[in-house]
Amino acid sequence: MWLCVHDPADQGKVTRAFSNWPATHWEFDFTRHGSPVLDRDVLIVSGGAGMTRFPLFTDLESADFVMFYFEGDNPEEFGPGQHYVTLDQLPPSLRNATAERAVVAIEFTTQNPANSNAVQRFGRIEDHAALGIPFLLVSPIDSVRLRTSAGIAGGHGDNRLILFQRQLIQNNRPTTEATLSGQVVGGCPFDENRHPPQGISQWTEQFLMVQGDSHCINAAHLTLPRMWSCIHDSYRYSGSQLNELYEFMQQVMEDTEVNGIITGRTSTAWDSHISATASRARVGNRGNGALANLISNYGQNNRFTVGSIRQVDDVFTNQSANHHYLFRAKQCTPNSPLGQLNRGGECFRELNATTLANFCQGFNVSNTIMSSLVQAVMNRHFLITRRLQRIDHLSKDTYTGGMAVTDWLFTRSPASHWSLSNYPRAVSNNPQNRVHIYAVEGPFSLAQVLGQTTDVYGRRTRARMDLYRCSDGVFLGQPLADLLGVPFMTPLAN
Repeated sequence: MWLCVHDPADQGKVTRAFSNWPATHWEFDFTRHGSPVLDRDVLIVSGGAGMTRFPLFTDLESADFVMFYFEGDNPEEFGPGQHYVTLDQLPPSLRNATAERAVVAIEFTTQNPANSNAVQRFGRIEDHAALGIPFLLVSPIDSVRLRTSAGIAGGHGDNRLILFQRQLIQNNRPTTEATLSGQVVGGCPFDENRHPPQGISQWTEQFLMVQGDSHCINAAHLTLPRMWSCIHDSYRYSGSQLNELYEFMQQVMEDTEVNGIITGRTSTAWDSHISATASRARVGNRGNGALANLISNYGQNNRFTVGSIRQVDDVFTNQSANHHYLFRAKQCTPNSPLGQLNRGGECFRELNATTLANFCQGFNVSNTIMSSLVQAVMNRHFLITRRLQRIDHLSKDTYTGGMAVTDWLFTRSPASHWSLSNYPRAVSNNPQNRVHIYAVEGPFSLAQVLGQTTDVYGRRTRARMDLYRCSDGVFLGQPLADLLGVPFMTPLAN
């Protein structure tokens, strides 16, 4: 039997779907016409929150649908078929499911990855990959932008099409561009430009590949027809667009049921999607501008070993000349932690004692802490300062996702299991094995930082930021504090 844990944000959709089950099953993401979930014993439970949080995912982000497998049938109290249950109804063996029982985590977004919507999901990829759970991101192959920067009305289609979509569904006809074009006049979503998934320097594809190799799991991006992002609400009326996903799920579930969880995790159903993800990761425009040139030139001049400051490039060689041919970040304005901030971004400096002293300018430096710090980090290469204009950006998914891009894709040393043949994109999970110092600077105090780095997003900042330049001093973040054996937010200068 299968235990499927859904994102608690989808609670309303799931409740509606099971209100008249199975007549309304098409209202929920993974239980529409043709879904392999409808052919099996399945218990669906919310990931919950607080005291009702699914234990494995405590303090982690939620993927849309995490599928766990157990031998045998549904527990007797539920009976065969599909059931929506609460956490307290699950027997302990299911409620306390371990990551080893998880076959795949699936994340749905109707928005093309070429916008911040995808960056917001990087934490979910990171959390599940770190648990060793294979991760599949599902989105349109290309998308449109109509009324908001995130997509059509925030990603939920054009309201004028609802009536026509209902009629198609009721008559068991597909909701496709061919069947809906021409139904409305003026600002029709099908007239908009297309945006390929690698449109922002392949962040999403790269991140999936790096996380997969780094944690030795399968990770990929499955792309669906563009129509999926053009209809309202895609969660209810786009069942005909999900065939490729259902085929993937069907094979993974069959492989698991016949040969066990390990076989399901490594099913050949992944192969084509991993290959497509890797191809998209290598195709696109080269990064440009002063920041990209600085990183690229520095990497080449210092002959970084493979894996260092390295993302997915076209040719995996022992010394790849273009370590940084695609680079995410833009320079902040001004490119200094001391000037009045006009635009946020990242400030790169070659790391040395003078650079660290300049970062502390305006405060009284603790010579003891500084001396220990210089000795501990002088084998690294960069001081990267992310400048933020608001304190809440320390725990905002868009910003923590953006920080992950720099931290994982460009400035981490190789993982111990790295090899060209097996895991060419594997980088170290240990923040002490990075080739940079990551700092954040903004108009906030020590007390505000402490209050903003405790939730599910803020802890990402706490886990990766080495230094905080605040209004009342410069303080050691968790990685450097651990390195020096001192408490979090020990003053470097105040």
